Amino acid sequence: MRDPIFESTTTMDQPAFAAWVGSRPPHDEHHYEPLSGRIVMTPPAGWPHGNVEARLVARISAAAAPHALGGSEQGLVFGSSQGFELPTGDTVEPDASYVSRERWRAAPTPEHGKFLAVVPALDEHERWNSAVLPNLSLCAADLQPH
Repeated sequence: MRDPIFESTTTMDQPAFAAWVGSRPPHDEHHYEPLSGRIVMTPPAGWPHGNVEARLVARISAAAAPHALGGSEQGLVFGSSQGFELPTGDTVEPDASYVSRERWRAAPTPEHGKFLAVVPALDEHERWNSAVLPNLSLCAADLQPH
């Protein structure tokens, strides 16, 4: 049985969501994302999700190293705890994401403790695109639970 996902009946914008998340108790282990204005809550993931996520972030980090990108500067790789405010009004927390240096430099300056206002070039919802990061199409298949 899959874990249930809960969706709010009220809506809020990104600033209201950020304030609401900031008011949550420190022991709240759920993950929240405003999608289409509604808050979607997911419980902590079960086995083997955390292990697959850790391996995926390690693989993306290795592929994003300067030597893998033809000598260009490395982008930034993020794990599942990083929130991204998207232009659509959604705030997402992908399992793994990549932001190129070019995109990072064009984004607003990050504020400590706030969500990033940059769209990641790669997240777990996107299809693996070898034009974005070489050799990642192989790691998606390698990391699937058997």
